[in-house]
Parts: sequence; C-alpha cells; structure tokens
Amino acid sequence: MTTFSALSIEEGDRLLTSVCRASFERFCRRFWAMVPGAGKVVWAKHMTVLCRELQDAVEKLIAGSPREYDLVINISPGTSKSTLCSILLPAWVWTRMPHCRILTGSHTDSLVSKLAGKSRDVVKSAEYRRLFPEVQIRPDHDARSAYMTTAGGERVVCTVGGRSPTGEHAHLLIVDDAIDPERVLSEKERATASAFMLDYIANRKVDKAQAVTILVMQRLGIDDPTDAVLTQARVTGAAPVRHICLPAELTRNPDGTWGPDNVSPPELVEEIYTDGLMDSVRLGETVLAENRAKGSLFYATQFLQRPFVRGGGMFRESFFVQRVKAAPYHARRVIYWDRAFSGREEACNTAGTVLAYHEGNWYVGPVRVGRWWPDERDRVILGAAQQCRDRWGPNHEPDVVIEQEPAAGADSYRHLAMKLVGYRVHPDPVRSNKEQRADPWASACEAGNVFLVDDGSWDIAEWVREHCAFPGGSRVDRVDSAGGGFNWLSKRIQKRPPGQFRILPVRGPFDKFPGPRLVVCTHDELPGLVIEHRCLLVRITDPPIEGEGVMRNGDGMHMQSDAAGSERPVLSSSWGRSSGPDVNGAGQEASPGRPLELSAKLTGGGSLEVLPSKGTNGRPPVSVAPPFPALEELTLAFVSLEPADLQERWETALEPWGKPPKELVMQRDQGKALWRLLTKKRPEGQAEVVVFASSGGNRALSLAMAVADTMHLPRQQAVFQVSRPDDKHDGPPPCPHCFEMVKASRALVL
Repeated sequence: MTTFSALSIEEGDRLLTSVCRASFERFCRRFWAMVPGAGKVVWAKHMTVLCRELQDAVEKLIAGSPREYDLVINISPGTSKSTLCSILLPAWVWTRMPHCRILTGSHTDSLVSKLAGKSRDVVKSAEYRRLFPEVQIRPDHDARSAYMTTAGGERVVCTVGGRSPTGEHAHLLIVDDAIDPERVLSEKERATASAFMLDYIANRKVDKAQAVTILVMQRLGIDDPTDAVLTQARVTGAAPVRHICLPAELTRNPDGTWGPDNVSPPELVEEIYTDGLMDSVRLGETVLAENRAKGSLFYATQFLQRPFVRGGGMFRESFFVQRVKAAPYHARRVIYWDRAFSGREEACNTAGTVLAYHEGNWYVGPVRVGRWWPDERDRVILGAAQQCRDRWGPNHEPDVVIEQEPAAGADSYRHLAMKLVGYRVHPDPVRSNKEQRADPWASACEAGNVFLVDDGSWDIAEWVREHCAFPGGSRVDRVDSAGGGFNWLSKRIQKRPPGQFRILPVRGPFDKFPGPRLVVCTHDELPGLVIEHRCLLVRITDPPIEGEGVMRNGDGMHMQSDAAGSERPVLSSSWGRSSGPDVNGAGQEASPGRPLELSAKLTGGGSLEVLPSKGTNGRPPVSVAPPFPALEELTLAFVSLEPADLQERWETALEPWGKPPKELVMQRDQGKALWRLLTKKRPEGQAEVVVFASSGGNRALSLAMAVADTMHLPRQQAVFQVSRPDDKHDGPPPCPHCFEMVKASRALVL
C-alpha cells in the first residue's frame, strides 16, 4: 500500500516553481492576481492558445539557439492580449533567462510605460520573489519604465514616432499596438508605424539570428504594421513569420456550418470557437452588436481582423469570385504599367497588369508588383513584354501601355519606349484623380464579367484586398494599373471595330441562284451585319444551367433568360474581333484609319463588302439585336456534344448544366423546327439570306453546311462565314451530330 505524506512548504514551493518555469500558461494562471487592476481571471480557450504560441516563439531564444520565426498576433481588443504579451511574458522569460534584455514598444509613451510598470509590479511581488528569488531588480536601476536585474537582464521601452530605442539592443522585442486605432486613416501614421517595424525594430537586436520579435495588435487596415511585416516575410530570404489571427466571430456558411473565415492557422477554429464565437463571455453577441454599430470598417478591422470591409466601397470581394486557369488565347490584351514616381522611388510600388478581353468578358492576370529602382523597373517591364510575346505570339501579345503622370514628364516615357523597340508601346497621359479613373473599372467588376486568372504566378488575395480597401487604403498601385488597362483597352476596342459586314443588293434576278445565301457568324459579329435582303435569323445557344437564369454556353458565351423564357446572348458593348487583331484581306493588320478590305462575289451579281462602322459617333450601336430586319427568328438551345463519346455517361448529369447528354445534344424536334422556319411560305416572299449565329461559330457552320447539302446547294457559293470569307467549306463539319441531325430532320417537314 502506497502512502502519501504532505509536502513541506519548501518542497511545495520548489514544485510550484518548476511547474511555472516549464509552462507559461501555468505561470499566467498563478500570477494573474499579481497584475495591478487585472481582477479575477476569466480564462478562455484563446488564452491557452496565446500562451502556447508565445512560449513556443521564445523557447529557442531561451535555449540559445537560432530562432525559428518571429510572431504576429491579430486579436480583438479586450481579450487580455496585453496582459499576456506585455506584462506576464517578460516576467516569465526572466524565470528562465534572467539576463534577457527586453525592448517593448507601443504607439504612445503612457501606454508602453504603464505596461512595463505593471510587469515590474509582478516581478517585485512577494509571490514572485518567493518562487524566483534569483530574479532581483537592481535598486539603482528601478524606474517604472526602465529597470534592470542583478543578472544583467533589462527592460526598456520605446514609442512609435516618439521615444527612440537608439543605442538599445535586446534579445526579445515586443510591440503591442504599434498604431493608434483612431489615427489609422492617416497615411503618414501607417507609414511611420510600418517603418518602425521593418527598419527601427529590426536593427535593435543583440543577435539578429536569435532575437525574437513579437507584434500583437488588432488589424487596422491595408498597410498597417501587420500588413508590412507579413509582406516583408514573403520576400525571398526574409525571416519567417508565424501569423496567429483570431477574429471575434466566424461567418456562417449557407449550410449552417461555421467557416474558418480568416482564422490563421485554420485548425484553431475547432480548438477555440464555440457557436462561431471566439470568447462568448467577454465578446458575446451583445458586445459584438454594440461594436458593429460603430461602423463597418471599425468592426471589420478591430473585431474581424480583416483589413477591409467585405461589403466593400467601390469594389467588393464578391466581384472577384470567378476564377479561370487562363484567358482565351485569341483575346485582345494590354499590359498596363503604373510606375512609381516620388522622391524616394524605392519605397513606392510599380504595378503591371495583364488585362484581356474576349466575347464580353474581362480576364485579369498575371499582375507584377514590386519596388524597383528606375533601371531595374525598366528591365522588369521589358522582361514582362518578352514573356508575353513568347506565350501569346506577335498576333495576340498585349499592347504595352505606360501611365504618364504629369510629374514624370514625357522624357521618362520616351526613355523607356526606346528600350521597348519592336513592341507596341503607348503612353497614357492621366489627368483625372484616382477615384475617377477607377470608376469605369468598378462598374465592369460589378457587372459580373471579370475573371481572375488563377495560375499561381501572382498574389490574388493581396490584389483583392487592395481593391476592397480602395480608396481608403494608401496602397492603390494594383487598382490604378487594372483601371488604367481597362480604360485604355475598352476605348480601343470601341474605336477600332472589325467593321460591318454588309450584304449588298444583287445586280440581277435572284432566280439565277436556286436557294438562300447561308451566312455564318458568331454572336459577337452579329450586331455588325447589315443585310438588305429578306432574311431569317437562327440563334444557337446552350441550354440553361440548372437553377440559374444566367448561363455560359459551350464556347464561353453568357446567355440570359428573358421574361418570355427565350434565350438571348448577353453581349458587351466592346467590339473587338474575337480571333485577334483586325486583319485585312491580305492577312495584315488594318490601320485604325481605314476600313477592312474584304469582298466576296455572290452568284447572281451580288457582292459582300466589309464597310466601316456607321453607328453614333462612328461606333456601332450597342445592342444584342442585329441591325437588319429579320422576317423571323428561331433560337435553338443545344450543346456541341458527340453521342459517340458519351455512351457510358448517357444518363449521367453533366456539369455545369445538371442534365444528361440525351437532353443536351441536338434533338430531332429542333431540326424539325429549323426546317419549318426555312420552308414556311410567307406573303412577303421567301427568305433570300439565312443567318446562323453561335458563340464560337462551329455549331452555326455545321447547321449551314447541313442545310446547303440537303438543298443540293454548292457550299462554296451558298455558305459564307464572316470570320473566314475565303473558305470553301469543303471539309467535314465541325459538329458531326448537329450536321447529321439537320439532314435527317428534313423528312419530318412536308
């Protein structure tokens, strides 16, 4: 039988001393009452996590080994962060490392001095002196904000933009609230606090390999000290940083579960949060509601630890949820450079954005951002132009546009343009303010046709954060670059339309050609057609996506249901040719000052010409309807799928439509509807032209080829494709199933 005897007071103190030295959390629980004004401890799960993270961060320092990382903690006010980090942690470190020199900083002298004084009170308490008698404060160095131990340890304080730490070096550096929350809107204050973390504190270390820096604060916006430290940590060769981010509450998902939101690391969600709350006692729903009433930006930063309002200002996070792996190869592109211009260029960002337009959609990325001296910056711009040419070739490479601010002057642009000889380089003089320049770009983003190219080569999260903070954030380079590229490219697309394709009246009797002319075009080319004959219009779209009113067809075209339930394409007001640069009949790029030269003879004396657009102010009208009167229109909704390839999945729903192939491919009833349209007798006379329009043109061409073959019309004379006017169309149809279905359906109509 084992018996236990009561420990003596000395044995109990030795055990308690050992436990408190080994565990920072045990130390905090034991000495909480020694902190002046702390009151009774109300321990929460997040406090256990903070104690563990703080101890892990300094263990290497205590052991005399190179540090593993610096530590950044973002947490709401009123969560005991200062008590743990600035008051109790220094006192605990001295129990393990009495000679440790500690430098603490904050945004005001009164705050940092008060925290240092409370930590001194803990060290001088009777309980601390009883358990750790080796830690003694020297009587000749015993001020409230600066004191030393008899073992050589020291604590000194400094302030951001105030009391300087010059001449002081430390093993442990703790910065608690580097910026005043009420001054965060000041760009100067943010810059001062960020420079304090990156330059001042970084040079106040006894041993740069061992010294540990701890920053604890609530997020206060883009470019706050947390942002500066985390951005610096991403630079190659920089010291690693461990980021602990604990918002006061989580976001509830549509299925009722709680999402990780911006908790870092995400696994802390299960360890800390209960019913979506970090601390239901001190930060319960009532307290959070009171703080929400103080404003969305205040609540988003200080309690959600998000440096911008998710609802956004000019830009919202919901604008940028669409991702693609790459923009269409044939898109029209620009790479727009917003260069840094200031007396201290190394501190300013230069941003270059590749922006592409294709069939009504805008594609962003990749984006290059950096702080470069002028010569290095020019090399980066030249290198980006070369990479774009290698990837997309000379016909689809982006134009290089350089923002030219008044402060830079024309000489700076000319100097750079000389280095870019061989590329299409343009200056873009800017005179309006940043908000005015960003407004059209914000409207395009809100329209829902902006896609981010998620290829892993650029920081999408930072790009989105900067947009959502605009115009409140001080960092606007990415917004300027994207907005400038959008404004420049959208104007050029409108000013340089591909021309209007016009079928002119014939110069002879129509009966010389036994059948209608079959014109094939894309939805993007449809508004440019001008036809002066009796004509029919056949639109080919995709079936709707299950549960959505707006859908995307097989070729990437947006379609939308109108009130009557019919499908119509949602086109952009931009008029770029989807196949790349405008070309004339010789395959050369057309100049902006003359129409494209293209003609094709029609049997019976008619001709087709490409004429310059004649819309308002020289621009084509913005409309999804063609500018010619059609006798009738027919919309056929099917996908270009081949049954032979889908036999094993014939009854399986396909994404994104949510329907099986048997309901997506062209049906006999659709072929029957087409022949009813073509063979219907009309009092005004039979149609002389039939226009087939689909997004990519393949389905339209297959239908036109099938109609020509069924009516025994020679394809080279009957079928005219707008994008390939010289093609004789004597090859196989691009969509065999559509082709065969149209031919087989002819017998259904008498």
